[in-house]
Amino acid sequence: MFIRKVASALVLIATTNCAYAATIVEDINFELGVDDPAGYEMTIYKTATHNITGGLIRFEVQLATTPEFANLVFLDGDASTGSDWYRGDLGQLFSAETIAEAAFAAWNDPSPPFLGGNIEVPINQDLWFGVNTGTDFAPSGEPDRDVFGWVQLIVRDDLSIEVVDNAMAFDSGQIILGRNLLPEPVCNCLIWLSLAGLFLRRNICG
Repeated sequence: MFIRKVASALVLIATTNCAYAATIVEDINFELGVDDPAGYEMTIYKTATHNITGGLIRFEVQLATTPEFANLVFLDGDASTGSDWYRGDLGQLFSAETIAEAAFAAWNDPSPPFLGGNIEVPINQDLWFGVNTGTDFAPSGEPDRDVFGWVQLIVRDDLSIEVVDNAMAFDSGQIILGRNLLPEPVCNCLIWLSLAGLFLRRNICG
């Protein structure tokens, strides 16, 4: 009985180490509206329950000098907690670590007042943007950045823009661009399971 309890404890440690709880909300995190004939505004829902919508941004779509390309011109964003936008690729891991590694092209300045820049993008092709935001402030006074999400956009020939898909992870600290899932957790569960099996073999088989 004691041997089985020890083995069960090792298995429990393994499964606990591998647990990965997260809330991912799909397809309803962004609302696109027309701000003026050349511009758009997008509202970002910053919580899984949609009770905070403070992440408003405004941008324009302009024809680029390069054929078949358009310029996305970030005008401004919510002046309180704001949101940070990055151009990325399908399948990239989007997290604080990969942002710090400069794995993405920043669309706006990730500090108040969150003024923006200009990104040239191809027309009629899928575009993925990582969005890093939050609902509160850190002790330093800087806005928290504990919400990670992505939005898939397409710019059409007439320079209209569409939101194709999106997802937000509210308690994970990371998400994969273009995917409604998280990366596999890095854990040592196989080691613990191996120890449980070895313990049983040694004590039962002698």
